[in-house]
Amino acid sequence: MLVFLLIAAVIIFVQRLDLKLWSSSSVQVSKQKVLDPWPTPIIHIVNTRFMQHQGNLTTLATARLHLFKTVCLPSMLKQKKQDFLWIIKVDPTLDVDIRNKLVEIIHEGAKLHSTLTATATDIQNGNGGTSAGNSTSIIERIFVIGSNVNYLTGHEEGAWRGGIESREVLSHDIVPNLRSRTHLVREIYTGTVELLYRAKESEPHRIVLETRLDADDGLNEHFVEYVQKDAMRVFKSPSTLHNAMVDTATQASTTTGAALQYNWFYWCVESHIKWYLNAEGEYGKVDGERRTDFCITPGLTIGFSIGTDVKDIPKYGHHELYKKLGNSCKNMKDDAST
Repeated sequence: MLVFLLIAAVIIFVQRLDLKLWSSSSVQVSKQKVLDPWPTPIIHIVNTRFMQHQGNLTTLATARLHLFKTVCLPSMLKQKKQDFLWIIKVDPTLDVDIRNKLVEIIHEGAKLHSTLTATATDIQNGNGGTSAGNSTSIIERIFVIGSNVNYLTGHEEGAWRGGIESREVLSHDIVPNLRSRTHLVREIYTGTVELLYRAKESEPHRIVLETRLDADDGLNEHFVEYVQKDAMRVFKSPSTLHNAMVDTATQASTTTGAALQYNWFYWCVESHIKWYLNAEGEYGKVDGERRTDFCITPGLTIGFSIGTDVKDIPKYGHHELYKKLGNSCKNMKDDAST
């Protein structure tokens, strides 16, 4: 979805967690190093694209930086649950100044969020804001990577599950410098790379979630928390897995306390807010919208239970999901409000 600041555009971000679903610091890690296992039952990857295949369009990139800084970044920094890895892929040929500005925006935003969060916590605890300078781990979990390769939802075959996506991501840890035969350069510009290696090693033994978030979109602050909670519900018993289709999706979502057993699961946002300019570019407008017959891209999440192969999951573009899997969907209003 292309969004421009100065022409008619649409910015979509999640207003409510009304979901429809289908079931069914940069450090090189030595290969010899023993990595700690992933500490939680879920590995959650959030994938964002920024100026892929458009590295030379600096004016457009500058406009998109403003959207990213204003809409996308704050929505991720403010997630109530921050157990995710946010991978932002940029064109490898992106103008260096633009790329550096993107990295700067991320670092400044994370630092400000850390300060405000620490201050609020201290005030709540009666400490007068004394620990406002403490850092949080969110900046370690945000990765800007030079890559034009994407997976799932209409892209390349493969995913984090099975290792294809993680191998591609980590191939940018150290890459040859085209200007020199003796020097290597890193194309992972932010984040603690060891976390990526740990997620790669642990993925066969964890639930894996992959969420799509374009750089001009944002998510409700409870989104990650809700989806991960629901993933624990639907993948509760990985020992006896089966695909769930059509009527089982409805049955499963109405079964309280039951051990749900799915190989795979789709989550799709239904309610959102959009902003756009009129055709003449004279003024902007904010509207709420609810689509029960279409799956928008922000927040589109695919879940893999333990033991599920990516080849077993039906994969379509976001515009095809409802048409292809619509009979298996159910609006989870009740669950979203809890």
